Amino acid sequence: MNINQINHIDAGPQLDSLVAAEIMQNKVVDDATFGLMEMHTNNDGINVYCPLRAYSKDLRSAQMVIAKMVRMAYLEASYWHTEDRPDVICRAALRAVFERRKHDAARKARANLKIVK
Repeated sequence: MNINQINHIDAGPQLDSLVAAEIMQNKVVDDATFGLMEMHTNNDGINVYCPLRAYSKDLRSAQMVIAKMVRMAYLEASYWHTEDRPDVICRAALRAVFERRKHDAARKARANLKIVK
């Protein structure tokens, strides 16, 4: 997935799944009985399952994305609190994460230089 493709994903389960996996760092599973579920490990090491949050349609869930982004040192996310469209928040967060990964990969590729005497 690249940054341009993110712009073309409609608000809903596909965008929510990406946010859950890439930003909230939860595993998304499709349960035959319950549908799409998020799984995270709590502080006691126990796997906890809950229905996939509607990050791209629910403003409260999107605000959780903002809080997580700020904790992950994406300082630009602190300015997103005035945005009232959850799907816009989700796309901005995903673009920021993918952009940082791309930048980090490029930096690692350059970092293999060694001084030889």
